[in-house]
Amino acid sequence: MVTWLAIPGAIGGFAGATALSSVAMAAGKTWMAALLLALGVYVLLRFSARAQPVRNRELTPAGRRWLLPLGAIAGFVDATGGGGWGPVTTSTLLSTGRMIPRRTIGSVNTSELVVSLGASAGFLLTLGGGALSGVVIGGLLIGGMLAAPLAAWLVRLLPSRLLGVGAGGLIILTNTQVLLDVAGLAGPVRAVLLAVAAVTWIVALGWVVRNAIVRRRPTPEQSAETAAETAGTAAETVSEEEVLSRSR
Repeated sequence: MVTWLAIPGAIGGFAGATALSSVAMAAGKTWMAALLLALGVYVLLRFSARAQPVRNRELTPAGRRWLLPLGAIAGFVDATGGGGWGPVTTSTLLSTGRMIPRRTIGSVNTSELVVSLGASAGFLLTLGGGALSGVVIGGLLIGGMLAAPLAAWLVRLLPSRLLGVGAGGLIILTNTQVLLDVAGLAGPVRAVLLAVAAVTWIVALGWVVRNAIVRRRPTPEQSAETAAETAGTAAETVSEEEVLSRSR
């Protein structure tokens, strides 16, 4: 999966970087933010509702071919918008429900290295090294290296539904801010809309956590079986002690 995403993503990133110097991408950024917002809402609803369980299937050859245009588009968006590889690919793959979130996130993050190299090559060829800031690059690299291991550890431990809701909420908040910037909304209206999105996300997270806790609680039948097994074990222990005492 990583290869099927990384190679077309690098090509798309290179094309986006070379096109950015001569083409205005404001309108495309708005449409992409609206699309990602819709995908974020779908992902949030899918993983917070009591739907069918999340599957972890191996991709078929047809499914792998579908990754080619996805990687190319996401790489192009990533280069032209200064980011977008993760939101585009993660939200799209999560919305299919074919793979658990931790596998999706891990594959997307691994392939992003190749995509970044392709986009960087495009920027270096079109803008030259003088357009790059060493301070910004160094700060981002250090921060990313410190945060990435913690994020990978959390992704491995957290439940799939919690990860899905978390990713969906982040996608919603990020693209809501982009659309608000484009619309020029500020002040109380902006604060209210962002608060509604944040509260919705928090409620969905709470719902998923509650359901996980409820599912872990034993049912009355399971409690009765456990009590019966404990009583049987205790009776066997007492019988063994009586036999030993009589033999002495």
